[in-house]
Amino acid sequence: MKVTVHAIHFDADRDLVEFIQERVNKLEHFYDGIMGGEVFLRVEKSDDNQNKVAEIKYKHQEKNYSRNDNVSLLKKQ
Repeated sequence: MKVTVHAIHFDADRDLVEFIQERVNKLEHFYDGIMGGEVFLRVEKSDDNQNKVAEIKYKHQEKNYSRNDNVSLLKKQ
């Protein structure tokens, strides 16, 4: 699946982009009809460690979806 990663106000390194691509590709196993998507990464101004936001917008054959989550740490499992 074609995924575009946008890092807002910072540069995402290659490892992070590859990790995101791997995770988003897993959506195809659970949902039929996903055609592509965009991932937006940003850091909000806050003092706590829950200040990172990852938003995914993906295109489905029938409609478009969006999910927005706060993430404390992205790590491979």
